[in-house]
Amino acid sequence: MAETTPSTLVCSRCEAALYPEAGGGSGTVICPSCGVELVAAVFPALFRPAEKGRVGERVQLDDEASCFYHPGKKAVTGCENCGRFLCGLCEIKLADRLLCSACIESGKQQETIEPLRARRALYDNIAISLAVYPMVVPPFIYFTFLTAPVALFLAIRHWKTPQSIVPASKVKAAIAVLLAGLQLAGWALLIVFLVRL
Repeated sequence: MAETTPSTLVCSRCEAALYPEAGGGSGTVICPSCGVELVAAVFPALFRPAEKGRVGERVQLDDEASCFYHPGKKAVTGCENCGRFLCGLCEIKLADRLLCSACIESGKQQETIEPLRARRALYDNIAISLAVYPMVVPPFIYFTFLTAPVALFLAIRHWKTPQSIVPASKVKAAIAVLLAGLQLAGWALLIVFLVRL
């Protein structure tokens, strides 16, 4: 389905206007024109009116600060990252911060602005892999004395690190901590047993 205006969806077959429920969500919609059944995933923002942007005011006095990008426009704020003065046209709100376009672009490339990060290390997956794989593959069980501390470290160190763009539970990290702890306890018991012999 293609979107024609902020509040209208059209049928992919006949391009007639579709009217999904205003609450949003996913479901099937029957086209009123051609009768085809379509699957629609509608976000509530589709029905919200678009916010109007601020108009950049002209600099009126010589002692007024002007925008870094538009010298004739009055500065209304500063970039919270680099400090450049910005007019109403240039300020960009992102994750409760006011930034300029240059800082957003550099933050996107360097992945320093959290909402713009395109990838994340899944530390809970790495930790559980380090705790489980050596136990599953018989020749590698002897390496648990190395992998268990690493798995424990990763699970605890990155417990509060965002796991993915989609919110996830801490079950994998908790299982990794439990398995790694049991492996380390097993090695400690083995060492104590061997010392007593």
